[in-house]
Amino acid sequence: MLITMILIAAAVFLAILRYSAIKPEHQGKMVGAMFVISAVGGLIQYSQIYMDKVTGPSSLFISILQTLISVGRIYVGANESKSIPPQYAENSIWMICFWIIHFLAYYSMASAAIILLGKNVIRWARFMIMRYKDIELIYGVTPDTVSFGGTLAKEGRRMVLFIGNATPAQENNIYQMGGLLLNDAWATKPSAEFVKKLSLTKSGRNFNVYSISDDEEDNLTFALSLCSVLEESGIDPQRTSLTILGYAEKEGAILQSSKDHYGYGQVNAYDRSEITARLLLLKYPICDVVSFDEHAKASGDIDVLLIGFGPMGKEVLRKVVANGQFAASLLHVTVFDPGGQENDGFYRSRYADMLDTYDITIEPHGGRSRQLCTYIEEHAATLKYIVVSIGNKKTGREIAAEILELLSRKCGSPIPVYQCCDSVVTKYTAEGKIIRSKLCDADVMYGGLMDDLAVAINHYYCGEDTPAKDQWNSCDYFSRMSCRASADYLRALLTRLHLAGSDTIDDETMENLGITEHLRWCAFHYSMGYSCMDKEEWNERAAIFLKEKEETGKGSMRISKNAGAMKHACLIPWDDLDTLSDDENRITGKNIDYKQMDKDNVKVVCSLI
Repeated sequence: MLITMILIAAAVFLAILRYSAIKPEHQGKMVGAMFVISAVGGLIQYSQIYMDKVTGPSSLFISILQTLISVGRIYVGANESKSIPPQYAENSIWMICFWIIHFLAYYSMASAAIILLGKNVIRWARFMIMRYKDIELIYGVTPDTVSFGGTLAKEGRRMVLFIGNATPAQENNIYQMGGLLLNDAWATKPSAEFVKKLSLTKSGRNFNVYSISDDEEDNLTFALSLCSVLEESGIDPQRTSLTILGYAEKEGAILQSSKDHYGYGQVNAYDRSEITARLLLLKYPICDVVSFDEHAKASGDIDVLLIGFGPMGKEVLRKVVANGQFAASLLHVTVFDPGGQENDGFYRSRYADMLDTYDITIEPHGGRSRQLCTYIEEHAATLKYIVVSIGNKKTGREIAAEILELLSRKCGSPIPVYQCCDSVVTKYTAEGKIIRSKLCDADVMYGGLMDDLAVAINHYYCGEDTPAKDQWNSCDYFSRMSCRASADYLRALLTRLHLAGSDTIDDETMENLGITEHLRWCAFHYSMGYSCMDKEEWNERAAIFLKEKEETGKGSMRISKNAGAMKHACLIPWDDLDTLSDDENRITGKNIDYKQMDKDNVKVVCSLI
């Protein structure tokens, strides 16, 4: 009995040490191995003990049952040491094995019990703590979302909840950050019990949801289901927010709360390809590879090479066009994709004017073709920006390495190569450096921090009467994209020119910045599917304006912009803006100066940075 007590105590003690010290991915394997060894060893030794008592078929059957029962009993701290025949009891090696087998059985059961008890105690305690904290709920457990949750957990008074299935390592990381993992049915398929368990009816706490699993359909299904439950439970929408991956904001609008529609108080919906392309230009703006003179005029044209023209490549092209415009510079983009001309039908139809207005060439050759190699050799000295977006991370990395090696031979000091794939932007350099930027970084996903300047710009133009966040929440899709495009581009450019926050910009520099801003504005509109309004249509709209003004005393139509048809009269060269301004002022009686509007936008962003 004394030996049994010592063995059980030692097993429990070591199980506790093991639970806190050994990596979670190895815990289950160790417990399983101990269980198998003790079971096999127990069967062998107890078979030997009871076989000595076999005298016939019936006693053999009884011995087999006794063996199975005895082996089962060793996992609850019992043993049959008093039944050991003398020939085994006097064999020291046999007895050592006997007690080792029992120790392993005690150990495996103690480990399982401690793990279960520990998780249950922690779970209960954190449910209690959660009643007094804001909740950050993350739907989808992946290495990236766990890392994201860890960043949120450091922010202070908030409890991070994960919904989904996790590996032992991920589960351990979640508990170490002070979070909770939920995979109960009431959590994965929200019901009224969900609101009760999380104490969401308790006032004064915010509830922020991140539906960011790898399955885009699941993200939407979960967000809609949870929204219905919150509505049924009477949760104030203004206490809630949603960040969802897989859908553009025009599609995510169905989840936004409004006067006539229950939804989340704030919704950030991100199309993976669009926001990954945006992340690329935020981290590595094209203006950083351009030389400027002392008056913000670019020196030389910009050659961009894009490999891959799938969903990601198409979004990268739009962002490159919108962010690659500078005074005194021309943008040239060459796309290599073997199926590019076969798969660009809908894209070309939607962005026809962008593809026709700018110098964009689509070559029907792959990232390893001789045509690409020839192109790189011929343009090695002029290439400024290279992006690989073929949809396969491994192949993309290999292509990037080959390009860097080829450029090293041709020009000695190659520019970096960027890859956009799987919601990650990766920078490869000739020195072997690899820098990754992920969508699930907290500065991108959390609280709309990626849009801080865009929100400020929108607030400036909407006025000070309403809080900035409320104005942003009521923004339509195009207005949000417009504010983002302006914020991303001008923040990078003004920082590059060391003009951020400056209130003393000379006239020549401001003129060039105004030209640059107009070029950016035009490129953004083309990248959103807009086309230039011709003079005939402008005259027709001017006539409608005059007729309305004659009948009502006031014309409400915006003559130069037809949002429904996605046409704008300002998509013209800088030098033609004065004529357009004069024509519009003559009709409307206003004092519009389109050139000054571009300059004013630069000044506004400059003051807000």
